[in-house]
Amino acid sequence: MRPRQDLLMTTLTDLANAALAYLGDSAITDISDSTSKPARLCNQFAQRAIDEVLRLGRWNKATKRKALVADAAAPAFGYTYQYKLPTDFLRMMEVNGEEWQDSSEFYEIEDDRLLSDEDTAEIRYIARIEIGQADALMQEAIALRLGMKIAIPLTGSAEMQAAVVAMFQKALAEARHADAIEAGGREKSAWTRIFGRSRLLRARTWRRDPLRLEDYP
Repeated sequence: MRPRQDLLMTTLTDLANAALAYLGDSAITDISDSTSKPARLCNQFAQRAIDEVLRLGRWNKATKRKALVADAAAPAFGYTYQYKLPTDFLRMMEVNGEEWQDSSEFYEIEDDRLLSDEDTAEIRYIARIEIGQADALMQEAIALRLGMKIAIPLTGSAEMQAAVVAMFQKALAEARHADAIEAGGREKSAWTRIFGRSRLLRARTWRRDPLRLEDYP
């Protein structure tokens, strides 16, 4: 059973009821209701499900920028500077204009600190957001992630959990695809941007292929 998708989720109770609907269970009135087993399970895993889905994508809705300020004290060894990460930090995307995984400089994240030899640290990162800030596709993926977590303790059915896992994987792919399209040119590689502007390169490469560059966000 699929939850109603005509209304966006605005509270954790809405999220819980969407997850429960995927499992064919009845709705709850309040996720904080300690007398209800479904509510207790959803309350236990709801924020974790949100954070996990946020860490699995480069979500526009959850992207923030911040110029960090170096701590007065340097790290004990290995690096020259350390910077306290924002309290809502979940995943690093860029440091000083370079992709985290492809940076020409060396960085490490230890606990809640970014360690670096650079005297500046301007970062783009994925931040923790409320369920009401997510768009419809993200919300569906989050609800299914929560459904994955509560399926076994609530229904005792491995088959039910497997079905929800498959639905989650599809929903996550759809949400990430839509999000990537909206990210625009900055999220594409330099080669993709150059290629996209060159009619000659496109004509040579796709001479026998009817697909267009626009089909590959």
